[in-house]
Amino acid sequence: MANLFSASLGHSFPELQEKCGVAGVVHPDASELVHASLMALQHRGQDGAGIGVVQEKGFHVSKHLGLVSSGDWTNRLAQLSGNNAIGHTRYATTGNSDNVNFVQPCADEGLLLAHNGNIADTSQLKALLGEVALEKLNDSQMMSLVLSRSMNQKGSFVEALKSCWSSFAGSFSCVALAEGKLFAFRDSYGIRPLIYGSVEGGYIVASESVALDALGGEIIADVKPGELLILDDSGYKTTAIADGNLRIDSLEFVYLARPDSVIEGVNVYEARYQTGACLASKDRGLEPDLVIGAPDSAIPAAIGYHQSSNVPYSAALVKNRYSGRTFITSGSSRERAIQAKYNVVSGQIKDKSIVLVEDSIVRGSTLAYVISLLKEAGAREVHLRVASPPVRYPDFLGIATPTKGELFANEMSVGGMRSALGVDSLKFLTVDELVESIGLPENNLNLAHFSGDYPAISGSQGQDRNARTIGLGPNPGS
Repeated sequence: MANLFSASLGHSFPELQEKCGVAGVVHPDASELVHASLMALQHRGQDGAGIGVVQEKGFHVSKHLGLVSSGDWTNRLAQLSGNNAIGHTRYATTGNSDNVNFVQPCADEGLLLAHNGNIADTSQLKALLGEVALEKLNDSQMMSLVLSRSMNQKGSFVEALKSCWSSFAGSFSCVALAEGKLFAFRDSYGIRPLIYGSVEGGYIVASESVALDALGGEIIADVKPGELLILDDSGYKTTAIADGNLRIDSLEFVYLARPDSVIEGVNVYEARYQTGACLASKDRGLEPDLVIGAPDSAIPAAIGYHQSSNVPYSAALVKNRYSGRTFITSGSSRERAIQAKYNVVSGQIKDKSIVLVEDSIVRGSTLAYVISLLKEAGAREVHLRVASPPVRYPDFLGIATPTKGELFANEMSVGGMRSALGVDSLKFLTVDELVESIGLPENNLNLAHFSGDYPAISGSQGQDRNARTIGLGPNPGS
């Protein structure tokens, strides 16, 4: 147990990390509403935050490193007047997280852009930009600059987007300000979520519905794959830029989204609850004393297990929400950070047979430590239940995951994983069970983390390039 925990500490990302969050608002108090939206989207990125508006003399952007709440937004918002605003919470999918120059929105001539996702193959963008791309622009900055240049040539944002679409080889849910309007668009597979709605006096578009909830807004619809949404003071309209084929990332429902979000009509909490109920149905004959959920994202699944099995639920595993993030470069420092993050209520654990429900296993180091805590607290048995299939393949489309060789489940049997983690039994959901729990058709989900079947990542549906075959070079990430 200790060996597994310690062995993983030299790597940059101990578990799955969130993507980014984007928001855009058309409203007389646009920047204030975007700020409130970013607070609701904080779980999607904690490295930095930025807001940009259109003003008479051009764009004005304010951004900083760290949490949304860490910036002096009282003074910042006073300088961000305007009816159209966009914002971004950043998590670096790859590369530098401590450079404010990579915090969005990106500003180029006539255009502000904020991007959630990852352009896995930037070769076409680099070819269009030439030597400019050698300035170590990240994928989002390259998208913005290519679009800005195309706007100058084509004369409008819509025509520029059509012209550039095939060069955006990857995942993208974007908001942009140009021509006095707010634009929002989503890649042809809709891999990253994007939803829009009305708020009194205006409109909002954001990565998740919780941003609309924070403003008292009402959902209108998800932005469709390949669709462009155009918003201004007079209302909204949509137009198709490319053929769409929904393949929303299944990990949004497993781990990444807030449980109170609605994505593609699916209540995320309900999907997670159903994964736990399904796990319970696989455990007929097991007679544990307690079920515990690994906080926070596995708690709905643990409650689903509890209510379907009648096994008592306990919140005996406690997470310190103020301990900070754990992907620290120093191994000993990261070990202390992970140890400070979790504790157990030993009186609930001692001499008990425990079912521990976890949402997923990526590298396994944090989970190994949690299991060791339960054992040290006197748990008689620990039965691990995972509310997703084994994660055997890395992500190329917007999540910071380890390489395939660093993934815990890579080329390891369930029995091998059970032994390595030191649990008494281990069960995962199958892909079919996860699909059924989410409630969307399998062909509308990106399940590549479990199956290795990646959506074609080219922006052009006609160019079928598989993410596994693409060499991904250094990229500061979006």
